[in-house]
Amino acid sequence: MGSRPSAASTTYIPATVAPTIFQSVVPEEDFARAAKRIQELKTEREAAKAERYAEIGTPEEIRARMDKRNKVTEAAYESSLPEPEIDYTAGLDPARLNNLDTFLTKLVERRQGKGKASASVSAPVSAPKIDSADAVRKAIQAPAPKVAPRPAPAPRPAPAPAPAPRPTLYNDGKWGSKWGAGSYSTEELRKRFGLAYSKELEEEAKTRRSAGMYNEEGDIWGKSSTGKDVYLGKAHQGLYGNEELISGHARQADAGEKIHKDRGENLSSIGDRAGGIWNVWKRD
Repeated sequence: MGSRPSAASTTYIPATVAPTIFQSVVPEEDFARAAKRIQELKTEREAAKAERYAEIGTPEEIRARMDKRNKVTEAAYESSLPEPEIDYTAGLDPARLNNLDTFLTKLVERRQGKGKASASVSAPVSAPKIDSADAVRKAIQAPAPKVAPRPAPAPRPAPAPAPAPRPTLYNDGKWGSKWGAGSYSTEELRKRFGLAYSKELEEEAKTRRSAGMYNEEGDIWGKSSTGKDVYLGKAHQGLYGNEELISGHARQADAGEKIHKDRGENLSSIGDRAGGIWNVWKRD
């Protein structure tokens, strides 16, 4: 029996269509921007390298420092090694010294100066006669000769005496007569003649006085009626022309001393100025 024929089929083929091609185009300015950025990175890298070299040096400088350091290390190591030991058998023939007795005998002979001496063998002044190996051993083990003791060192010279203390300008017998017989108390004296005074100035004056400086820096010291040193104050340069102090200086001047009042002159020294002040102070 035959089968029923199938219905006819139709095949559709689409028409051929040309493909669409896409192409990416990079603008020229992007290439320029990228090249510029690469150049900036190179510049930054070179700057960082230069900064690093400035801090620690270039590779050549680092290598040179390492070479110097290695040389110093090697030299330090070499200097720390112990000195070579002295060979007292230098120059001896081992073939002929075939036993201990012969070796010791030859060694002692060298020390006595009988054999050919070498620079490394020191010969004693004297040594006992060698008759046997036992004598050799005893000679070697004998105690070293006594050495005369070193003389005592000469005594050191005595230190130079300290300089005599610098004399003050108020250490004579004028107190109570020509000095300290005036009418001004200490406070009145300071106000009258403008003598600068404070505890700080007095402490500074004490420091100078302990160093032997009594009337430097304008310091005026006096001696009270009880014998106590009194810091009257710091005098100024204007007091050299003060009429009252010029008169006070004339009243306490020594015989033969120049009287500035009679000459119509100002006081000429710190001693003149101090003497005028001491004359008008009443030493309270």
